[in-house]
Amino acid sequence: MSVDFSAVFAALVAGFLVSFASSQIFRAMLDEGQNTAGGSRLFAVGLMLLAGPSILVAAAQKLTKLGEWPREYAVGCYAFGALWAGVLGFCVLALLRGY
Repeated sequence: MSVDFSAVFAALVAGFLVSFASSQIFRAMLDEGQNTAGGSRLFAVGLMLLAGPSILVAAAQKLTKLGEWPREYAVGCYAFGALWAGVLGFCVLALLRGY
């Protein structure tokens, strides 16, 4: 299976965009103080799964600036966030293509 660079780049961009948008929705939901009981708890867990790469990269960036994490942890978090965003992006692209 051959995957070209443009498809990987498009998947990373799509994954990080979906992640950023869902993290902003999750933040707005928390700022409103919505009760996470019942069905909205499942919605919140789904949003956290989608928002994971954005939250992980932001946390790594913040904790590295504060000097609380060594650089190796930050590099690992960036790599895992990129991998997660890539998988998420390939899923989004597959849904858009109708697979």
